[in-house]
Amino acid sequence: METNILFIIIAILSIFIISLQIQVLFLRRRIRDLFGKEKGKDIEQVLNDYVKGVSHYFEDVEELKKFSQKLFHLVSKSIQKIGFIRFNPFDDVGGDQSFSIALLDLNNDGILISSLFGRDGTRVYSKPITSGKSKYFLSHEEEKALEEAIKNNRSLDVSQKK
Repeated sequence: METNILFIIIAILSIFIISLQIQVLFLRRRIRDLFGKEKGKDIEQVLNDYVKGVSHYFEDVEELKKFSQKLFHLVSKSIQKIGFIRFNPFDDVGGDQSFSIALLDLNNDGILISSLFGRDGTRVYSKPITSGKSKYFLSHEEEKALEEAIKNNRSLDVSQKK
């Protein structure tokens, strides 16, 4: 009877040892997959290397944030909105060769240029635009060009996060 009990205990311990060996084998595979085939390095060294790599990524992200803020500022000052109107300033003369063009930035600041074509020559006028308005009188065609520029907002839909 003692031999039967001893045999059962040995069988249970053998099964337990085999299951532990299988678990160790799986853990070794996972560690190898996690840390690669870097021989001679301990886990602490490998983790330190990963932390250094990740900190470089954070530094790169901060640099990209600063660059994108500078780029946004630069882009906000560039021409983004255009309104163009052709017209005939004089009855039956010119064939729609006269025009008004509004060139605006993100803040609706810019310039409005008008060219009037007639028999005696061509005249070109420019008027500054600030916040979508001019301190000078605008003709009907100039107002239409300005309205079209403001309405046809082709600017980037970018919200600047601080």
